[in-house]
Amino acid sequence: MEPVIIIHGPPNSGKSTQAERLAQVRGYTHLSSGQELRNTQDPVIMERMQRGLLALSEDILRLMRAAISSCPADTTIVLDGFPRKLNELHELEAWLKETGRPIKAVLEIAISDEESYRRSYLRKRHEDMNTAVRLKLYEQETRKVLDYSKSKGLLTVIDGSGSVDEVAQRVEAAL
Repeated sequence: MEPVIIIHGPPNSGKSTQAERLAQVRGYTHLSSGQELRNTQDPVIMERMQRGLLALSEDILRLMRAAISSCPADTTIVLDGFPRKLNELHELEAWLKETGRPIKAVLEIAISDEESYRRSYLRKRHEDMNTAVRLKLYEQETRKVLDYSKSKGLLTVIDGSGSVDEVAQRVEAAL
């Protein structure tokens, strides 16, 4: 079984861009929890999202397990923005262990809060209107995932400033 690479970063850090690029360049499979949530036909999840509520960990885990299960065993998977919570990481680790797919690396595309706000303003995306809330959640929840990954020797912090190409070179060098 080929491994899993997890890419995280604060809002507007370019993690999806880097995950997509890495997958394209290396022939990996890119899976985004956000995309899985946007594409779901699950009425319960859709109703929560329409009400502006965050998806529950159990729903995200179910969607991501299904997405990962559909990937060929001989393909490395790049997870974009998942798992966001420590309990999700522990569930993912246990499940991956059963399937024989190891976590190879956790990359954090790091940018400052100021840069996150600047990029949010430039992009004018609807979901970016709550950058302050998203940054707070990132620090409260995802930071625990990153700290745990660091304790296991899996975390590499990538400077997310500069051009897409410059950051991509740093990602490649980290792997």
